[in-house]
Amino acid sequence: MRMHSDKLEFVVKWKPFELNPSFPESQLVDKRDYYVQRFGGAQRVEGMIARLGGVFASEGIDFKFEGPISNSFNAHRVLLAAEQQGSQEQDAAMEVLFNAYFCDSKSPNDEDVLKQACRAANVPEEVATNKMKFAEEVRMDQRRYKGRVQGVPYFIIDGKYKLEGAQPPDIFDELFEEIESK
Repeated sequence: MRMHSDKLEFVVKWKPFELNPSFPESQLVDKRDYYVQRFGGAQRVEGMIARLGGVFASEGIDFKFEGPISNSFNAHRVLLAAEQQGSQEQDAAMEVLFNAYFCDSKSPNDEDVLKQACRAANVPEEVATNKMKFAEEVRMDQRRYKGRVQGVPYFIIDGKYKLEGAQPPDIFDELFEEIESK
């Protein structure tokens, strides 16, 4: 995006996609065990971990693939509240959530992490603890994308270009160049 920011304006919005919507709010599952079951065995998951670890290391990020996973609905409530504060605030909240999950081995539903994300986004901490705050708004957003989005990451660019799954940077560069040429 930086290479194209002189010609294009970028506004990033993080929209809700629950990783494990069927998990009860309080359920924590070992991340590695869950991925082995979901993605077809230990060997495949070890390859995924190695690829992710390499990408994170290339960016100077200390990636850890351990700890629990959980339902992520409460994180989405915090992110929606942060979006109302502005794009930079939502990015700051997401940075806290990603760091907690990928580097600190914490659940996306961890109340302390949610409070930290609120603080980073200038959102009242009450959003982290009051489960009703922004719940209906998140559900409305989820219904809007239901059936169209099957996994993350999922990118909607310029309202019409859609990229699903992790993409190499050159794919984005090509798309941004195409948009610039119009």
